[in-house]
Amino acid sequence: MTATPPRVDAPFGERLSDRWPGPRQGRSDAPTTRGTTDGYQPDLTGEWQGSGGETVQIRGNHARIWGGGHQACDCVFFLVGQRLIAYSPETDRLRKYWFEGQRDRFRLIDEDGNRLSFWRIR
Repeated sequence: MTATPPRVDAPFGERLSDRWPGPRQGRSDAPTTRGTTDGYQPDLTGEWQGSGGETVQIRGNHARIWGGGHQACDCVFFLVGQRLIAYSPETDRLRKYWFEGQRDRFRLIDEDGNRLSFWRIR
């Protein structure tokens, strides 16, 4: 007997049932970084400043986002290779991004091609 999973909320606007492009569908806005495998997991733990004025505090795969003219939001995210999926139980919204990152900087590109840049402050 399988248990029904608890309701999963997503912080940034989309439902979990939204479609995510498969590997053969190609995306013109997908990062072109070579050599990143799905097993690569950068350490994002710390505090980050966003290009929109937001501050993000990351611990493991949990993030708290505040500032930038938006209400504070807690979310859980999963980073697999170049794909980052974030959701929040508080808002029942899901966001999907392409991820490009280095040691002290990273960039998220949403499905509309909007780019969000972040740099480590702690």
